[in-house]
Amino acid sequence: MVTNAPTDAGGAILPFWLQRQCDPSSTSFVSGGGGTPSTNTSQRDWLMIGTLGRPERAVVDGRGAVTPWEGAWSLDWWIGAEDRWYLPAREVTVRQRLVDDTPVVETALRIRGGDIDQRVFAITGDDGTPWTIVEIYNRSAAAVAVAAVVRPWGPQGAAHVGEVDCRGEWLIVNGRPAVALPQSPWRTYGATAADPDGVAGAVLAGVDSTLDGPLTCPDGAAQVAAVVPLPHTLMLRFAVPMEAPVERGRARRASSGAVPEPPATPSASVVAGWHSQSARGVRVELPDATIGHVLAAGRCHQLVAAAGEDLVEWPLGDVDLSDWARVLGGLDAWGCHDEVAGVLASWEERQALDGRFLGNDRRRDTTGAALVALDHHVRTAGDPSMAMRLTGVVAKAATWIDRRAASRRHRADPATLGLVPDGDPPPWLGVEGPLLTYHDQWWSLAGLDAAASLLERAGEPNAAAEARRCSGRLRGALDAALASDAAGGATTLPVGPRRGPGPGATGVLDAVLLGVVDPHDERVGATLAELARIASVGDAVTVNDPRRGPGPLGVSASLTARVARVELARGDDAGVTRLRWLAGAATPAVTWPTVAHPLTGNGIEGAGHDHVANADVLLAVRDLLVIDRTPGVVALGPVVPESWLGQSWEVHGLPTVAGRLSYAVRWHGDRAAVLWEIDGDPAASPPQIRIPGLDPAWTAATWSGEALVGPVARPESRAEPPAEGGEFT
Repeated sequence: MVTNAPTDAGGAILPFWLQRQCDPSSTSFVSGGGGTPSTNTSQRDWLMIGTLGRPERAVVDGRGAVTPWEGAWSLDWWIGAEDRWYLPAREVTVRQRLVDDTPVVETALRIRGGDIDQRVFAITGDDGTPWTIVEIYNRSAAAVAVAAVVRPWGPQGAAHVGEVDCRGEWLIVNGRPAVALPQSPWRTYGATAADPDGVAGAVLAGVDSTLDGPLTCPDGAAQVAAVVPLPHTLMLRFAVPMEAPVERGRARRASSGAVPEPPATPSASVVAGWHSQSARGVRVELPDATIGHVLAAGRCHQLVAAAGEDLVEWPLGDVDLSDWARVLGGLDAWGCHDEVAGVLASWEERQALDGRFLGNDRRRDTTGAALVALDHHVRTAGDPSMAMRLTGVVAKAATWIDRRAASRRHRADPATLGLVPDGDPPPWLGVEGPLLTYHDQWWSLAGLDAAASLLERAGEPNAAAEARRCSGRLRGALDAALASDAAGGATTLPVGPRRGPGPGATGVLDAVLLGVVDPHDERVGATLAELARIASVGDAVTVNDPRRGPGPLGVSASLTARVARVELARGDDAGVTRLRWLAGAATPAVTWPTVAHPLTGNGIEGAGHDHVANADVLLAVRDLLVIDRTPGVVALGPVVPESWLGQSWEVHGLPTVAGRLSYAVRWHGDRAAVLWEIDGDPAASPPQIRIPGLDPAWTAATWSGEALVGPVARPESRAEPPAEGGEFT
């Protein structure tokens, strides 16, 4: 097999992120004062995988290393060919992609004679055990050896491995079955912190070795490798049982200790299953393959974020309901109502006796966010039963917001009279707290409006009227505060009373996305212009962390997507430009980190696969196709990209507040034929249908119809398409 394998002249075989952080010639080098860094601060880019309805999640990094739960070790893979050993963490010929835009990730390694392809996915066995499956395909011209290596690192940093062993067809880590091998290994190797290069050195040198019994390492840096053969054209499967994440406030449940049987389901079946789950009756055909790719992958990724009554994050953090509201909104917007209902079922448990929602006690936006998420679900899913079930929760939350706004704390200051008092701003807002911010006011106002809507649908007209009165009081206080700012010379939407726009301008733009401020308001345009000046790098929006010092921490896909949504609502082509930047900034697995380095694009802070960013991007794509935030108005194509002119596109079964929407755009010369149908309440008045991206003056008010709009000026370079017509099906 592998003869005369070279030793690794570069030193220890480190994970991809750690190898680059320790390399002074790398753009990701982190100066550590001579020591080895133990935290990943330069390559936080990974893909989270899991199964529907279960909380267990694993991640796959950009080189195919698998970590089966947060804080765990990683399973790496090395390939021994006839010429040498190939290590994905160090090779430049590694490529990665999603298989058909599903959470099945393929990492291809080029060796002499062809490719070795690794596929990783999650699946639940017949006995209910969740597994991460690693398939390795030999597409090269000769047989190879595969080394499955358990390493004391994960994608976030160092991990504890105190004991390793190999028993038959299992690698044992910390006394528990960790990796099911496809067969008993040819050779096994073990090493401890006393010999950190022992495994790599032995494997690369082809030493004939067998691990004889458990190997312990008090320093928690043990490693184990098992080598098995892989003939030409065949495939090997490794299986890793997953564990549930540490539940908030509770310890991880102990394993039964039984050795489960790995399932035999192939990756092709998993891909087909994800396609059926992500569709949910919504079908979109776009002329833009890049945006279509982002949409298809993102719809699968958002399902991985939902797990029963929780949303799963990696790393696990405190519950942030303003973030959760956007993730739930993304799920509802694309038809995944069951997952949202599962999370909303826990709202009563997450509410304190005084009506606020639990989390950071100093946050003022989360209670409004909880109401917004619930109302959005009830309206888009057509599920009034959820409103009736949670009537008490809604009424208590609205009362809590109103009591905060009526607090005597700010009555001495006319500019803040009647506003929700100061609190801790969300970290991404980029301002230090406690602080009185308009961000908190927008979310509280939207929460009161949502409460009125929910109580009306629940058959509680008196309670709904009271919620509307509360909303009116807060809106009046807000108008007075903003008028005071305007009198003082403010032309933007400030971060807070008597404060300039600052880095937190993105937070006040939430007012547009919540539907409480008209996107065409002059102050919105001025705020966007100021944001471009102080918090942008090209088409990306930066995020600040005042705890880390002045200046931007990096760029945020989430904030960039939210600014794009505001621009789309204004009919501004800049929103499309930002969407294209987001598509280009995605990892090969179509994910975005919480914060990325503005030059390298690599994740440097927070999650490597940020589900809030994924939700914001999905909502931006939806806003490119339809916006329904204005009551009684459904705007199709608020902005139509120039490259779409003359090309057809279709949307089928998309949930809106008016009902399930289907529409298509087809072309007859320089005029567009718009065909639409909304499956709404026939007893209600139909919404006003518009398509401002093609014809700002055109409007209709029927549940279904067909109309020619335009004419539309198209790029001269585009060939004339054949005329299309016929009935919309």
